[in-house]
Amino acid sequence: MSDAELSLRPLTRAEFDEWLPRQVAGYAALIAASGALPAQAAREKAEFDTARYFGGGAARPGQFVFRIMAGQVGVGWLWLGVPGPDPDPLMAWVFEIEIESAFRGRGYGRAAMRLAENEARARGMTSLGLNVHGQNLVARSLYESLGYEVTALQMKKPVLPALDLPGRPQIRINFFRIEQAFDKRTGLRLGWPLSARLSKSVRIEGSNHGSEDCPV
Repeated sequence: MSDAELSLRPLTRAEFDEWLPRQVAGYAALIAASGALPAQAAREKAEFDTARYFGGGAARPGQFVFRIMAGQVGVGWLWLGVPGPDPDPLMAWVFEIEIESAFRGRGYGRAAMRLAENEARARGMTSLGLNVHGQNLVARSLYESLGYEVTALQMKKPVLPALDLPGRPQIRINFFRIEQAFDKRTGLRLGWPLSARLSKSVRIEGSNHGSEDCPV
């Protein structure tokens, strides 16, 4: 699959109305699967977080949701934030990329990520970041093969057994180990703590930013 065979286009209103509730449900499922929150709390967090970017059922400025197209066929979805949630105002963010199950294994995910980099460059961004949950090994392998590096890693381990006794509260203590990473070429610090954060240096062309390799 070459990048030229794949393209991005903005969602129609009908497509957006289909995508948004599915995005919330998928995000909630990932949170719950990670063990961070029980199902109901995960759903509430997903709704709250999504509302920050899509208030009133519409995308706020800087949020771009695309249909991933293979010719005239829609094969997936891409949500790009410009800029993203990172303090770096020149870092774009891939909030979600999804290739529909019937079209997986054809290289569309890899090509779509390259298109996301192009969109970031076109909007003046110098870097691109994303999150990947620890249990999503397939996605993490893809991002690493594209040159993204882990910039922060969050881990946990329960140290007390769950107490399942009537009338007694259940206690669980989580410990988190945070690892910060550095760009091997520039020595610059990368990222901030998340489930697992990956980054990639992307080359930016243009008079506003010059032409340089910029760390994500």
